[in-house]
Amino acid sequence: MNLEIHGQASKSSKEHYDFQATDRRLWTAVLLQALEDWKSCNMRRRSEAEKFFFQGGSDFETVCRGAGLNPSSVISKLQKMKTTVQQQPWFAPISQAA
Repeated sequence: MNLEIHGQASKSSKEHYDFQATDRRLWTAVLLQALEDWKSCNMRRRSEAEKFFFQGGSDFETVCRGAGLNPSSVISKLQKMKTTVQQQPWFAPISQAA
């Protein structure tokens, strides 16, 4: 009888872990797609990604937390990337290109 309870608890725990891992991968994919859009030459996609990252508010925070990341840390890294990219001679600001 005890082995049966242990087996059920173990199975339930594994299913919960699998769900969390799948959920985390999904939210990570959402962030990666937004990053790809932000780096895109397509100005509409780039603009939408920029809004999501820097003005997304609770949506951005939800996605970061779902991916297991601290939203403040992600924003800090994105700001550094943005500054670096804006210094490149080939960079066209969204406001000028749109």
